Amino acid sequence: MPRCVVEATARSSAPRVKVWEVLADGASWSDWGTWDKSELERPGDSDPQGLGAIRRNIKRPLTMREEIVVWEPPSRFGYELLSGLPMRGYRSVVTLSDAADGATNIHWESRFDGRWRVLDRPMTAFIRSTLKDVSARVADEAERRARAA
Repeated sequence: MPRCVVEATARSSAPRVKVWEVLADGASWSDWGTWDKSELERPGDSDPQGLGAIRRNIKRPLTMREEIVVWEPPSRFGYELLSGLPMRGYRSVVTLSDAADGATNIHWESRFDGRWRVLDRPMTAFIRSTLKDVSARVADEAERRARAA
C-alpha cells in the first residue's frame, strides 16, 4: 500500500460534461495549464484519449508520461505515472460529481511512494501543490468553455 496519499478538491460552476471535456482533452492541457507541451503519445484502445492512452506532459526539464487506467465518462478519470518523477506506484483518480445549481465538484486523489523514503515528504508537498493548482485550473477552464459555448 502506498505511503503517500494526497487529495485536492475544487468546484466549477460549469456542468460536469464541460469539466470532463477539459480532463479528457489531454492535448489541450498545455493551453490552460503550466506545461510547456502536452501531447498524446499513444491513443487508447477504443477512444483515442481513453483506456490505454499514453499522454506526455512536458514542463522543462521534466517529461511526465502517464497511462490512462480509469475512463468512465463523464465521472471518473485515472492515470498511472510511467516516468518523469522520482516515484513508485503513482496513481491518480479524478472523480467528478454534480453539485447544486448545475455546478461540478472535482476530487483529485493521488497515491504513491517516493523512489526513496527520504523523498516521501518533499514529493507529497510537491504533489499537493500541483493537484491544488491543476484542480483549480480545470475548474476555471471548464467555466471558460461553458461561457464560450
